[in-house]
Amino acid sequence: AKILEFNFNSTVATKKLTEISAYLRRWKDVIMYGTKYLQANKDSKISYWVGNAFFEAEDFGKSQQYLTESIKQDANNVDAIVLLGKVYIELENVPAAMQTYTQAIAVNSNNAIIIYELGLLYYSQNKSKEAVKYFEMAASKGFQQDNDFNENLGMAYLDVDIKKAVEILNKV
Repeated sequence: AKILEFNFNSTVATKKLTEISAYLRRWKDVIMYGTKYLQANKDSKISYWVGNAFFEAEDFGKSQQYLTESIKQDANNVDAIVLLGKVYIELENVPAAMQTYTQAIAVNSNNAIIIYELGLLYYSQNKSKEAVKYFEMAASKGFQQDNDFNENLGMAYLDVDIKKAVEILNKV
């Protein structure tokens, strides 16, 4: 006997299956159900999950498309904004990633991880003064100041304040 019959055209079912698949990290299913759902509906959360699924599948172009749509629908979706920043990093577009991380901080200025990652992006572009600013800001927001943190902060300080750099690097 049939206990459950799935109607693939049901928007309620495809939305729920997208969400369940996302929680189970079944990315192929997220793409299958989510793209079907989004053909007839606009939904920031589902667009985010589909963008995340494409990110996991390393299809960064499609990930960018769905994450951009998610942010267009909900400009405060910090998870989508940060993941879009990671997409730009994978696409080797660091300036766009920096802009996106700055946008994420504007939405959530207390997330020390996002602030620290923006500092890393500035450091990767040899913009030490800005890197120090964001590393220090991350620390003030509670980012763990372990050896990796101190090494990054100390190395960034080398171009800003050599005495402070030596002081920090001696902690490592």
